[in-house]
Amino acid sequence: ATSDWTNVRLREEFGDDLPVKVVFCHDAAAGALANWWFGSKVDTLQSSLVHFLVGDGVGAGYVVNGEVQESVMGFSSEIGHVSVDVNGPMCSCGNYGCLELYCSTFAFLEDVQKRLQEPGGIDSQLARSSKVTSHEVFTAAASGDPLAVAAVDRVGRYIGYGVVNLINTFVPDIIVISNEMAKGGRQILDRVWEIVHQRVLPGIA
Repeated sequence: ATSDWTNVRLREEFGDDLPVKVVFCHDAAAGALANWWFGSKVDTLQSSLVHFLVGDGVGAGYVVNGEVQESVMGFSSEIGHVSVDVNGPMCSCGNYGCLELYCSTFAFLEDVQKRLQEPGGIDSQLARSSKVTSHEVFTAAASGDPLAVAAVDRVGRYIGYGVVNLINTFVPDIIVISNEMAKGGRQILDRVWEIVHQRVLPGIA
């Protein structure tokens, strides 16, 4: 049987059984605060930081002067549901062409599987894997596997589109990209910078 989680008051449910105060926070917002407190660039911060979480889901947390910025309902930025293609596929949220459909871990691996079915896909070292993981794709890309390089380039550009939206919305001092897709490292970051320089006003970029 399925449970109805609508309007469940989690803080009260957990708080009744624990001897400490219980606080719930959006994962991207919690990451933003952690980066503000403990990040390696904390000394360079002037006033604001965006934590761009790109994994199974895509979200963002925004901190200004050490305070997490949330809506009245407790939501952080739903950047994953910003449309980057108004004619794109329908998302579970009801919108079309959401960023999350193009750069989440699920979207990334789905793209790789499609590429493996195309002519030439069998030549990729990833074709030998029974269930491809993002780690395997990043490793293959680092070794020069053409299919993996193309897939990482593509997802890096979409992460870049998300960064452009975050820059234009918040104009933060720093953006931290985190979670599973950040493990793509320099190749992802290079594509992000490429898109930012193409699409953000030079003075801001």
